[in-house]
Amino acid sequence: MNERLKELAERLTEPGSKCQHLSMSEVHELSEAVLELLENPAIIDTKQVFAVIQNADGTEGRGPNYVMAVCEAESTARRLGKGKDVQGSDCGIVPTVAIRIGNQAYATPCSWLAPCRIYEPNAEDRAAERELQHQRAAEKKKHDALGRAKAAGLSDEDIKALSSND
Repeated sequence: MNERLKELAERLTEPGSKCQHLSMSEVHELSEAVLELLENPAIIDTKQVFAVIQNADGTEGRGPNYVMAVCEAESTARRLGKGKDVQGSDCGIVPTVAIRIGNQAYATPCSWLAPCRIYEPNAEDRAAERELQHQRAAEKKKHDALGRAKAAGLSDEDIKALSSND
């Protein structure tokens, strides 16, 4: 079946190709094979990406939300979504996963599946991403320290007294 599927796919990707190059039975055969691949995909890689969610109605926000962009870095997503949502507000940013499939010999090496194009971070985004990572590390360090303090028997009032700036 893989060879037949490869043959049909190659016919569809020939220069100037359109579906009229396939008979109805071949289209049906190809559709069944695609459905089978979708049921049993061979995921060869995954990565976290950030979806920029924008409302289609920029005035009142009554339209449907859609993915405006998918970015490798959260900082890129924030930059692209800044001021682009309802009445100039920032778009929502949602972490999600992109997957790369490669279950057939004819699958491209970069078959990433995500809601849309994945934007790579620019130099400014990389600097902002490093800052976000430092902030997250500091928050985790503080959270862990508070956990150890509570485990040692300190109350919330004791912790608050230690952290006050008097």
